[in-house]
This record gives sequence, structure tokens and C-alpha cells, in this order.
Amino acid sequence: MTAYVQHKGPTGPSSAQTRGLSSRIWGRLPIKNWSVGLGGGRFFFDDFMNHPAHISAQTIGNYASYISTGVTLKQAAGEATGAIEVAGNDADNDEGSIISGGGAGGMVALDATGAGRVAFECRFKKASIANNALGFFVGLSEEGSQGDNAMADNTGVIADKDFIGFHVLADDGDSLDFTWRKSGETVQVHADIATMAADTYMKMGFLYDPAHPADKRIKIFVDNGVEESVYVTQTQLEAATFPDDEELCLFLATKQMAGTDAVLAQMDWWALGVED
Repeated sequence: MTAYVQHKGPTGPSSAQTRGLSSRIWGRLPIKNWSVGLGGGRFFFDDFMNHPAHISAQTIGNYASYISTGVTLKQAAGEATGAIEVAGNDADNDEGSIISGGGAGGMVALDATGAGRVAFECRFKKASIANNALGFFVGLSEEGSQGDNAMADNTGVIADKDFIGFHVLADDGDSLDFTWRKSGETVQVHADIATMAADTYMKMGFLYDPAHPADKRIKIFVDNGVEESVYVTQTQLEAATFPDDEELCLFLATKQMAGTDAVLAQMDWWALGVED
């Protein structure tokens, strides 16, 4: 696995630069040291260069998955740099989800008053942005989040779990939301933070840093590391609705919402950095 932090040149990011990690998120994190067990942190990056196929609900390649009958979650053809693809979701409420740690082990616990930074980013696209086509969630969620109805039928509402990440609902297929919840509490949403385009990769990420101002404790980034104008504040971190200090894993869930045509979704890579 190889990860590169991409930096802007004098004329802006090149097409090659836009594929990698965003410097606004990762540029000040010592991820090279973290990736080899040095520097007081942990870094995980998967670009799905050699990912095994999931053709049923199973645990394979250190990931656990849940997929409806006929749905596949496997390496995408024609992606020289690696990607996983959800395909075959050609029936109403077909779904496919994948989670790290075999569905049983956490990767991070985001401490609302902790000193360690936490960063997440992925590069994702879906073939259709039509309403009632494909909803998805990608980010961090509690272990065991993969499963039947990880997202609710017909709406795409996320199941009652601990989570934080990016979400598209059924009735607004091009509108990207940022959302979080502590299980049993009311879901919190920054709605419509960005607009997706059909069959076009978008990078989505966030950075928790206790050195950020209290009203910008978690910064949200999309596209090529563009900082959004909404944040998760320290007050929101300390509210009962935030999954404070809960074990979370990397999680992707997709759900076909209507119709009989498959709606492909592809993830190029995802990354997680945790400062101890």
C-alpha cells in the first residue's frame, strides 16, 4: 500500500495530484512515521489494488461485508490504480456494505476532549445521482454495522449505530451531507455540504484537531481538500449525540432505492490517521 500527500503547485493541483491524499487534511500529520509504528500514531491506507471478491455476506481480506443476493463487491475492471466496486444492485433495496476489522474490531475512538488528532478521507463515486437511485454512507461506524438494512429501505436512513461520516439519502441523490450520531440519540446533520456529479470521483474527508478553534474542532473537506464552511464544534462534540470515545471502524454502505437498473458505486481508496 502506498499513500501520497498531494500539494498544490503554483498553478493549482494537476489531474494526477487530485487523486491522492489532500494536503489540507494530511500535510501536517507524520503519516510516514505512523505507518511504520513510529511517532505516536497509527495510519491505515487501502487503495484496493488486490482486493478479494465478496460474492456473499462474508469476512475476507480482513473486511466483513453484507450484500444482497446477486450483488457483488469486488475489484473494479479498468481501474489501473485499484478500486472496489458495488455492482449487480439491480433490484429495489439491493444493498452492499463493507467494514474493516472483520466487523468485530475497532480502529479508532474519537475522544471529544482528547489531545490526539484523527483524520479520515476517501475517494468515491457513483454512476447515478438521480433521486431514488443509490444512497450511501462512508466514514466511521461501530463494529458490526454491516448487515441487512444498514441503511433503511426506500429512504437510506442509517441504522441506529455510532457513526460519523458522509451520507446521501434516497430523495436527494446528488446532495452530500455530513452526519454523526451516538447510538440511541438523534442523528445530527450538516446538510447539502457539496453536490456530487454522476460517475465522477469526489474526495471526502474530515480532520479532528484539538488545536482547531472551538467552533471548528472538526473541519470537513471535499473535492480536492476544499474546506467547507460548516464544522463540528466542541459543544457538539461534548453533546450526548456525538459518539464520544466509542470504537469505530472504516465503513461503506450502499443501497439501491428504486428501479431495476444497477447503479454502480466505486471507492478508489480510503485512509485513517490516529494520533495516540
